[in-house]
Amino acid sequence: MARCKQTARMTTGGRSPLLTEKRKRERRQWKKDEEVRKAKTIAARYTAEAREGRAVRRAVEAEKREAEMAAKEAKKEKKDNQREWKKNEKARKARAIAARYTAEARDRRAVRRAEEAEKREAEKAAKEGEKGKKTTKNTK
Repeated sequence: MARCKQTARMTTGGRSPLLTEKRKRERRQWKKDEEVRKAKTIAARYTAEAREGRAVRRAVEAEKREAEMAAKEAKKEKKDNQREWKKNEKARKARAIAARYTAEARDRRAVRRAEEAEKREAEKAAKEGEKGKKTTKNTK
């Protein structure tokens, strides 16, 4: 120990030797208490309740993940279906266009046009006949 208080204060940063001893004791005690607290928290981690709580939390998280994955899968399925539908739609249009230009389709169109032309001619003749009748009535 120092011979005089002044020397003691200088070596301990201006504090008296009794105060530094007290601080050292408090620090040691605090470290011990800290170790005890850590040990208690570690022990608490491994209690049955804590294990059950973790198991429940994991189960809830797993359910959430499954729900998210199902939603993603449904979204992906919907996109795939839309893509497939578009692809099929293009194929249908192509088949329809190709069907327009087959020989049978041309023949059907020609027959339809001929029938329509005959109808028009018949209507025209009927109108002409009506005109002729009207004029004869007026002349009498």
